Amino acid sequence: MHWINGRFYRYTMKNGLPSDSIVQVLGDSQGNLWLGTRVGIVRVPAAALTRFEQGDLAELPVNIYGQPDGLLTIGSAIIYQPNCWRGRDGSLFFAMANSVAVVQPADARINPVAPTVTLEEMWADDKPVWPESVGAVLTAPEAAENTQTVMPEIKIGPGRGDLEFHYTGLSLGSPARVRFKYRLEGLEGAWNDAGTERKAIYRHVPPGHYVFQVMACSSDSVWSDDSALLAVTVNPFFYQTVWFLTVATVLSVIGLSFTVAILIRNRMHRRMEQMERQHELERERSRIARDLHDDLGAGLTEIGLLGGLLKNPSRLSARKQEALDRIVQRCHDLVMALDEIVWAMNSRNDSVNSLGGYLSHYAQNFLEPTAIRCRLEMQETDPDHPLNSEQRHNLFLAFKESLTNVVRHSGATEVCIKISSAQNKYLFISVEDNGRGLPETVGEGADGLNNLRRRMALIGGQCEIVGRPGGGVSIHLSLPLAPRWKARAVEIVEGNK
Repeated sequence: MHWINGRFYRYTMKNGLPSDSIVQVLGDSQGNLWLGTRVGIVRVPAAALTRFEQGDLAELPVNIYGQPDGLLTIGSAIIYQPNCWRGRDGSLFFAMANSVAVVQPADARINPVAPTVTLEEMWADDKPVWPESVGAVLTAPEAAENTQTVMPEIKIGPGRGDLEFHYTGLSLGSPARVRFKYRLEGLEGAWNDAGTERKAIYRHVPPGHYVFQVMACSSDSVWSDDSALLAVTVNPFFYQTVWFLTVATVLSVIGLSFTVAILIRNRMHRRMEQMERQHELERERSRIARDLHDDLGAGLTEIGLLGGLLKNPSRLSARKQEALDRIVQRCHDLVMALDEIVWAMNSRNDSVNSLGGYLSHYAQNFLEPTAIRCRLEMQETDPDHPLNSEQRHNLFLAFKESLTNVVRHSGATEVCIKISSAQNKYLFISVEDNGRGLPETVGEGADGLNNLRRRMALIGGQCEIVGRPGGGVSIHLSLPLAPRWKARAVEIVEGNK
């Protein structure tokens, strides 16, 4: 503690003192303070106290005296008081552990020469890399004079980047009390206070160019200049080089751009498919409404009219029975029509397998009341290959109309139905009968034939009607199948909705 100008100042090792344990304090005739500490006798110049308190100094400059300066021991006596004394002639007496130390302040000399900083060796990744010859050292003056020309430079190959420097400070006064500061320029800006430690260790130094610098301070608080001892270059791995990082960055940007472009394209593709699907749904709704109006509406109207005939007492019983039979038949037809609409609406039936099963079931029920035999041939196809409702509906109506023509006009005794595919790219449905064939009055412009072709054209298919050489007619329906991935994408979009 120092009392001056009505204020106490407290000094510790953070302010430059060598020890926080001070047991003796004396002042000489010059105003300097002499302190008995655990590290020896310490001199603090009076001018340094004033400059430090004014903020002109970052730390207190002190002089440390120990056994190399003539002390038998460095431990001061603390049991008895007083344990220090100033004589009339200015001599200072300090009670030590087993002796008395006498200091003549006038004889104290300050060594103005700073220690010479010396680099002894350097290690990189646990291997010595400098010096190349045994016993070689590098001193600060030599490095300082040749910094721009021949300052040694060590190149370190790619590795962990662990660097270790061993250095010292040459001082003939009190070499054991020489203190150091160091830094690796290029990696850090502030100096590291090493105390009396003579080794600097850096871990995982990144690739780059660095200069190792050391400053040394003597026991008289005289610091050496900044000493650039050694230039160090840490070489990178190939993946740490500028060209590699540049190429990787460019490729990453290209890859990211390509990925974004693909994502945008796929998103637009899905959106277009979704819009197409939406349009398809709208068309399907319109078709269902039209079928309900045409089939069910007309049938129910006819049933209502026939019911009115039954209520008229003036009608003959025979006409009433005929009307009743007609009502039963129309109810049966309406049930069939409603079943067809429900089947066409159900998305679970959007496959080749479902279509084949339904066509087979319909043909069996349709031909059962007639005397026409039905033979069904189904080749192996992809049962799960998707078909949308519009395709199924138009294929079924074309198939239904073909069977109706066979029953009404062919006079056949047998009909053969074939369902097959060509490499899952085309779906083929054929209806062949052994009837009388095409009459000469039926031409290319017949309404029934044109209706079949129009239905198939709506879904991108074709209808071919040919007469068989032995009699009969063959109706061939063909439809190109969409790729599985496209159909799958449509299913996913519909599922997300």
